[in-house]
Amino acid sequence: MLTAFLIGKGARIDMTDKEGDNSLHWAAFKGHCELTRLLIYSGLNPKVKDNFGQYPIHLGSLSGDLLTVKLLCELDEVEFDVTDHNGNTALKLARGRKYHKLIAYLQNLDDQKKQLFPACNWKTILFGPPGKSKHAFFFSMFMMFCFGYPVYLFRVLPYTLDFQFGHFFFMINSVVMIYCLFKSYTMDPGFLPKNLGDYDKALKQATLFAEWKDGESPLSRLCHTCRLIRPLRSKHCRITNRCVKHFDHYCPYIYNVVGYRNRHYFIVFVAAITTTAFYGAFYSWYVNQYLHTDYFLAFGGMISLLYSMTNLGLAGSMVYSAAANITTNERINGKRYSYLKDGNGNFYNPFNQGPVKNLFEFFHLKAPLVLDSDPSERHGNGLHMV
Repeated sequence: MLTAFLIGKGARIDMTDKEGDNSLHWAAFKGHCELTRLLIYSGLNPKVKDNFGQYPIHLGSLSGDLLTVKLLCELDEVEFDVTDHNGNTALKLARGRKYHKLIAYLQNLDDQKKQLFPACNWKTILFGPPGKSKHAFFFSMFMMFCFGYPVYLFRVLPYTLDFQFGHFFFMINSVVMIYCLFKSYTMDPGFLPKNLGDYDKALKQATLFAEWKDGESPLSRLCHTCRLIRPLRSKHCRITNRCVKHFDHYCPYIYNVVGYRNRHYFIVFVAAITTTAFYGAFYSWYVNQYLHTDYFLAFGGMISLLYSMTNLGLAGSMVYSAAANITTNERINGKRYSYLKDGNGNFYNPFNQGPVKNLFEFFHLKAPLVLDSDPSERHGNGLHMV
């Protein structure tokens, strides 16, 4: 944000040091993607090289930050395979520092450039691009549908038909779990619209804000990647590269962000899959204890028990967040957000209306509360409905 203030005050962003590096070179070298985008937006040319013949793409590769390199490679005027005075390309520099995700991304670009005809990258389609892998999601799907349910159908159900109500409840729970998984995976979690006019207006008026005098940045909520002013409780997700309303966390097991629009499906999915895992552990114990010894089933039961205990912790954390009207991101990074502090700098959650109202809001049964002002500046009833 200091950069935006200095730009607004007329600072020369094209000044170079003794090695010919300007602010864009340094931003790329430090792996600051948003700052790199801001400097390019402010007029710096990404095709300017320093005294060593290195462009921002080379320095971005040295930083190892995938988002910064992606940003530079997506610019029409930038050549990702350009060499410096030592004959190093961005890919060669990434290999030297063993940045595996960056190597995979640049190697894919290099392979595409060498092809005479465009081809489908099946690996990316199936398993996701570098930095956003589907491996965790596919692993969970494999364990569920290729291991869990087949074991239940062929090694449990035939021997436990007396548990009719238990099996009926298990089937209903499975349907709910699969439906909520589908919704959590496919839904827009609350991505905010990009390229809003308020962003440009805020940058131009940066030097006019009185908050600079009090040590507060009026631009602290700007996202230079999405080019918008982030509302309170939103956050830019580095995995999806989008700002998300009421950002909670990114979950690789659903291959999606958990945010305002899909959080209620996610919490039901977590509760349902925890129940499913407990059922698996119980039936494994029952068959081995009272019917016959099945080592394969016992092994599956131990996995189910471990999985259920882990998910029980996640479910408890999600229920607490819903009841307290606070996101996982806010609980972990609460010290970073001034709106979670009172006038004395102590933690204060202005969105907490009591468990019942909080749960109603979490499940979209009532409109969310928003702040009129930052509670660190005015502690009181600055709340209204939207």
